[in-house]
Amino acid sequence: MVSFRNFATSLLAVLLAVILGAVLGSGVLVGSPLQLTENSPKAVGGAGAPAERSDGAKAREDEADAFARAVGGRAVAGVLTGQSVVVITVPGADQGDVDAVKEYLGKAGAQLAGQIGVTDAFVGTVDEEKLRTVVDNVIPPGTPLDPKNFDQQSRVGDLLGAVLSQQDQDKVKPEERANVVNLLRVNGYLSVAGDPVPASAAVVVTGGALPADAGDKGPAAVRLATALRARLGGVVLVGRSGSADGPSPVALVRADKGTQVSTVDNVESPVGHVGTVLALVEQTQGHVGQYGTGSGASAVVPALP
Repeated sequence: MVSFRNFATSLLAVLLAVILGAVLGSGVLVGSPLQLTENSPKAVGGAGAPAERSDGAKAREDEADAFARAVGGRAVAGVLTGQSVVVITVPGADQGDVDAVKEYLGKAGAQLAGQIGVTDAFVGTVDEEKLRTVVDNVIPPGTPLDPKNFDQQSRVGDLLGAVLSQQDQDKVKPEERANVVNLLRVNGYLSVAGDPVPASAAVVVTGGALPADAGDKGPAAVRLATALRARLGGVVLVGRSGSADGPSPVALVRADKGTQVSTVDNVESPVGHVGTVLALVEQTQGHVGQYGTGSGASAVVPALP
């Protein structure tokens, strides 16, 4: 008898073959269906891709999306059972992407620990002194922040990680966690959907390409995610097509070869939803990877665990 795990693996292999074939714009795959090769364009519209995509290529991509949508949930079913995941959004994140990430986390068996959004006030031109004062006044006793974090976005990431981490719940009371989140909210740095509960991992949802004059928006999101990763068992930062280039958070994470944060650059697509889940599984197992079809991606998705 074919086990469910083998069945899921087969589903995912077929899914990857169909989708990567569409991404490459032909019915013939180059190399492994999991890996981008030096002969394959890194992104539709990127180097090696035709300026005008044919109607046939568009039809194949649409078919691949439909197939991924149909079987992706079954391919990842149960792979995050026992994990509690908080979803964090930054300005520019698409609500449809956020909803899809939460849906696929649920299909994978994860508990949603809450949704927290950082605001323009957090990633824009921050009043460092005001934010420092807010953070200093709400640090729970017995939970010191990392003294190596000097910028306030890193300190907020460290603070949120400390009060959300399941591993630190013997040091943090529920009312202290609520106080941290609420004080950052009333001062305009966070938006919160419900009361967050302890988490083992996080998905940080960003948007697409950022303009060259975006200022600190990209670096601020990266500092937040990096500090969260130091406290949680896994962090995946995801973005839309275009997020792997320029000053966008995905591109900045990939430029840091020592990063402990994984990325996915096509979260608007069904295969990106699968990739997000599997990248988070990898993170909880101590591995880091960069996935999608954009610059710096080593594979379309991770291998099924």
